[in-house]
Amino acid sequence: MLLIIGGRYLTFATLFGKKTYWILGASLGIGAYFLFKLKFKSFGSLLAGSIIEITFGIFMYTVLLRKSALKDRE
Repeated sequence: MLLIIGGRYLTFATLFGKKTYWILGASLGIGAYFLFKLKFKSFGSLLAGSIIEITFGIFMYTVLLRKSALKDRE
């Protein structure tokens, strides 16, 4: 499932042109690979995927806040 979600973000990177989506898609794919190799159960996959996506969500939110704050100052 993480590979499918990661592939979706790679499509977003192509459509929207944001490099952050490439990083998110790649990290989900790499996470899926390691989880498969280490034979984690579905809960481990769920936890890893949600942590990766929440982390990137917080990162993107703070970046957008900084950009909007800089635009307001100008």
